[in-house]
Amino acid sequence: MNEPIGEKEKLTILLQEYSSLRQEIINRMNNGFQLLAVIAVLLTLTLQGGSRLKVWVGLSAIGIVFLIGGWMTFGNINKAASRLRELERDINARAGEKLLIWESEHGGARTGLWRWIGLPPRFKTPIVDNKVDLPIESAMDEHTKEGKETPK
Repeated sequence: MNEPIGEKEKLTILLQEYSSLRQEIINRMNNGFQLLAVIAVLLTLTLQGGSRLKVWVGLSAIGIVFLIGGWMTFGNINKAASRLRELERDINARAGEKLLIWESEHGGARTGLWRWIGLPPRFKTPIVDNKVDLPIESAMDEHTKEGKETPK
């Protein structure tokens, strides 16, 4: 018989997902820096080329690699950051206080260039203030709601 998991186990699972997504963002940022290093090397080699045609072909290839690589890298970072904001809201609602705030209040989508110049963020999930607006009862599992104790 499958017993439903308790609130503490749910929080543990959510926190593990939160940690893995934070690590994923760090890894993607490192990928972006590696991409810039490779492009710098390719740019140096291209500009040492002999003919103008080789230089223009090389610069075009570098531009394409930069655009595709940047789009993929930052797209994945934005998806992970969006999920982190969702997790922060959920975990904070379950805990009943503001425990996790990094991505919602201090992350790049909140404080970065897009907000600084007044443009909307590039991703679909809106950034709202990290207010715990969900009642704690909605986050509790059904056994706790009904007043039943989980069998041990």
